[in-house]
Amino acid sequence: MMRNRLSHAAVDWPRLNQIAFLLTAGFGLFPAQLSAGPSSFGGNLVHPRAYHSATLFNDGRVLLAGGYLDSSPWVTNTAEFYNPGSNSWTATGNLNVARYFHGAALLPNGKALVAGGQTLGANDIISAEVYDPATGVWALTGNMSVPRSYFSALLLPNGKVLVAGGYSNGVFTAVAELYDSVSGTWSTTGSLGSSGETTATELYDPSTGTWTNTGSLNAPRFDHTQTLLADGRVLVAGGENHGQRIASAEIYDPATGLWTRSGHLKTARASHSASLVPDGSVLVAGGISASIEALASLEEYNPVTGRWHLLHGSLHFARFSQTAVTLLDGNLLIAGGGAYAAGNPPAAELIVPRQP
Repeated sequence: MMRNRLSHAAVDWPRLNQIAFLLTAGFGLFPAQLSAGPSSFGGNLVHPRAYHSATLFNDGRVLLAGGYLDSSPWVTNTAEFYNPGSNSWTATGNLNVARYFHGAALLPNGKALVAGGQTLGANDIISAEVYDPATGVWALTGNMSVPRSYFSALLLPNGKVLVAGGYSNGVFTAVAELYDSVSGTWSTTGSLGSSGETTATELYDPSTGTWTNTGSLNAPRFDHTQTLLADGRVLVAGGENHGQRIASAEIYDPATGLWTRSGHLKTARASHSASLVPDGSVLVAGGISASIEALASLEEYNPVTGRWHLLHGSLHFARFSQTAVTLLDGNLLIAGGGAYAAGNPPAAELIVPRQP
């Protein structure tokens, strides 16, 4: 499992003091499994899934697409919407191709792009498709130049979507390409210099379509998280190094092009989520532990002090490879994921920032 994710964020939220700790009296269909924690019920998924994609739409809804189920057919082509107004999930049109470990992005025209991924049997996918929220229908669009999985899709300021690296036909690929939503086609755009578990980092220049090397990480890692901080620096946390979950974190400073160590997570983890919250800190949730168990713990990183601390509460469901989306109201929606023998968590969770 590799999450070598491209990250971006737009920070225009009001300043908030801290994450609120909420006591919930019940949690949907599963009140017996509850303990006090900082999350509240976020609705029961139509199809509990892992290794899916989550896309925030302009109207505030969140689309989950594809993923891996607990039972046959395992890899799913289903999709569903979260409505924050009703705190509920409803099914929408099915993908043309069942897929997981794929990339997704919201296009400038308000539609959603899903590309690549894997089918059952770990076969990488070359196709892409576009979802129209006005009709609830997915339509196939142009194929990528190479099939790939375990990658990210990032909307650039010029309106094109960048995908880079990932896994292709049994090996890591250095190919990068751009999707043009106007023409519905892909074009290659430079090539990464390295791939896989590495300390190398690279910068992409959309104006030239080229990649250049920048400072090296202090520790090689994959299946980690990358978070763009409010001050423009980038936080990398956790991941795997030669098959072991790691706790180290590093900060990239674009002014110097260098990475510096920035403390350690209290719990080594991979396949977790990391989210910038309104007060400028980073919330890390779930993941896989060093003992290969699903985690429910939450940690917070303070970019001013460079310190990590474990939050007193936890997720109601231990989970890894979940999606975490900041909603338009600033709340954090955590949905899906796996939990080994416990199965895919049936409900989503909301973490609600406290108003000042």
